Amino acid sequence: MRFKCKTCGETVKKDPTVPAGFAGWAYYCSDNDMEWLERGEEIPPLDCKEYWERREIRPDVGEVCAVLVRKPFDEEIGNEFFVQLRSPRDYFSDEMTDEVIALGGIIKCRFESVVSRDEYKAWIKVTVLEVIMNDELYKAYKPYEIHGPLVPDYDEEWKYTDKWKNIEIWSGQGDLGEVCDIFTDDDGREHIVLQNYWDLHNEYVYFGNIVAKS
Repeated sequence: MRFKCKTCGETVKKDPTVPAGFAGWAYYCSDNDMEWLERGEEIPPLDCKEYWERREIRPDVGEVCAVLVRKPFDEEIGNEFFVQLRSPRDYFSDEMTDEVIALGGIIKCRFESVVSRDEYKAWIKVTVLEVIMNDELYKAYKPYEIHGPLVPDYDEEWKYTDKWKNIEIWSGQGDLGEVCDIFTDDDGREHIVLQNYWDLHNEYVYFGNIVAKS
């Protein structure tokens, strides 16, 4: 199941390229990409203009969840894949606190069914197979050590909290680019745990545990 780009009309095929050091990739979560419906809420119609409740409760393994998917989603029923989870307070209001960031994570899913769809988006149901929240990522994957600074060249840096900062590695006037999220553990060591890539048709988040060689 694939979707068209609203700008050019092309049907988009997924095309992630996982950078060295990362463990895998997930579909990105935002109001332009993939979004999770809160537990217990009724699935809204595709043309819903009213606000609906986005997910903030940690999913349970085995739980069946509703997800709104758009390009570059490219899966068939039965496929297993990862989808990012982010609090709506993150991508709607930029409320970047430790609490809000901890509500996000990487969720492994199995595609179960299609509830409704059109050319540009669909409500689907998935079964949760694995849950790794953001502040668990650095423990979930073996460190991949690199020489030198974690990000040698970049455009901008935002320090959200004492534990989290975001670095814009590069950007092409907003239409394409890469940013990474760096977590600082209790010992003061920094870990790149998420790296987001986007262009006109694609948006993915790569996950893992990249550290500078000590």
